[in-house]
Amino acid sequence: MKKMTILLFILLISYQAFCPNSKVLFIEISEPVNPYENIWNATCSVESNYTDYIIGDKHLKHKSYGRAQIRKTRLKDYAKCTGIYYKEKDMFDPIKSKEVFMYYACQFYPSQLEEIASEWNAGPNWRNVKSVKNYYVKIQKALYEIKNKK
Repeated sequence: MKKMTILLFILLISYQAFCPNSKVLFIEISEPVNPYENIWNATCSVESNYTDYIIGDKHLKHKSYGRAQIRKTRLKDYAKCTGIYYKEKDMFDPIKSKEVFMYYACQFYPSQLEEIASEWNAGPNWRNVKSVKNYYVKIQKALYEIKNKK
């Protein structure tokens, strides 16, 4: 009990010693941290060079849309998982496109960049697709460029 009283007394003295003269309270607003932001930006760079109104894979039955190049099959899966239904043309909106991307990215830890990129590129069976290695190399280059811009 005596030690507790001494400790409390020391804390009170320390508090008063470091208390500012003016009675002003400073509140800072911190920026939100999104650990997936860099992988999002790298994906947009690789997929479309940040172009919103772009249609890719025109030679295929199901084209890809927007800056993240999202296909109809991805949107069907997204709707099944979330109950949010988007059309392909909605992917021209970067906010909606990012929402879809982030849903899938958040299925992994932020440090699992290769898994995030590979799943985005080739879907849930990405481990069986050889081309994902080349895709991830492109993502790594984009991530390097993003980090060195800051």
